[in-house]
Amino acid sequence: MTIPFLPEWKEMMLSGRKTHTCRGKKYGEVGEQFTIFGETFELVSVRKATLDEVRDKYWYQEGCDSRAGFEEVWEKIHPGRGFVATDVKWLHEFKRVRSE
Repeated sequence: MTIPFLPEWKEMMLSGRKTHTCRGKKYGEVGEQFTIFGETFELVSVRKATLDEVRDKYWYQEGCDSRAGFEEVWEKIHPGRGFVATDVKWLHEFKRVRSE
């Protein structure tokens, strides 16, 4: 399984600051792993959520500085439709897998 991320998320993901990503499609199931930026991550939770729920409850875990910041990032990545609060997307929670 592969989940693409912009290079700007690298440090936040590696430090554990970014633990969620909201996507238009489901990328995997709980327990599945993916590798990005040379590290392995595991999906902890995958569920549907509206964009306003993600903005209001998970903006920090998404790696943003504020609710408005989440909207700005979403608009930048999805310039066609933009941020529509009621749109239902897939919220993926992940954790970095540490090798022992």
